[in-house]
Amino acid sequence: LETYGLAFAHLKHWAEREAIDTTAELTRARLASMREYLIGAPRRVAKRGGRHAERQDSTRKRSPVSVNRELRSLKTLFNHWRVLGLLPYVDRDAIADALKPLQTPREQPEYLAPAQLQKLLAAAARHDAAMFEETRQEHRGLLPKGTTRRYEPIAAFTAFLLLTGCRRGEALGLRWADVDLDAIDAQGRVVGEIRLRAEHTKTHRARTIGLEVSPALRALLAAMKLRAGRDGDSLHVFGGSQAYTVDVVEGARQR
Repeated sequence: LETYGLAFAHLKHWAEREAIDTTAELTRARLASMREYLIGAPRRVAKRGGRHAERQDSTRKRSPVSVNRELRSLKTLFNHWRVLGLLPYVDRDAIADALKPLQTPREQPEYLAPAQLQKLLAAAARHDAAMFEETRQEHRGLLPKGTTRRYEPIAAFTAFLLLTGCRRGEALGLRWADVDLDAIDAQGRVVGEIRLRAEHTKTHRARTIGLEVSPALRALLAAMKLRAGRDGDSLHVFGGSQAYTVDVVEGARQR
């Protein structure tokens, strides 16, 4: 809502400035004009000495990344209106041509070296080992002192992402029913596989990840599956009955 709201606020301001009242007045030329408006819009910054969350225009222009984010949002909005018949003078090609994204530099991705991966996993293990000094239940003698975790464990989740290359959302949506540890390869060897459902992938296309490239990952999942139990197919691999949320993962990453 916030992302689309920012883009729509610029659209609304531009339309008011151009005295455009209805979507039927939008043409290819006007969409191109709106793109130029977005490119030239100043960057908003916190107002010095102002109230909380009060902002003002600065002399700096916004980055191409910020402009492209709003162009993508507005493309989605315009195509939705087009399907509804609210843009009689604009077709899909006009939207794509008039709102073409700005060129942005694409740096070479920096991959973590083995030593860095070891440090990352060691940090995750330290994170998981953190315990409360004493909880109320422990104080009452219901649990041994110092045995309550401070945070949700994250080391297995981290290792899973590193060994599969899955996106965060794909891993969060994974259930044990999607993990087949007994799947065989073309040579008849038991290697295991993970089936990612279309609803959890960015491209909305299901795909399968074979575990033959990482026997360690299969061993990790096998140990976790034993803890889930025989009736655990409906449970999430990470979180059990309640799947990990983005906030849980992001909080652990920051710690």
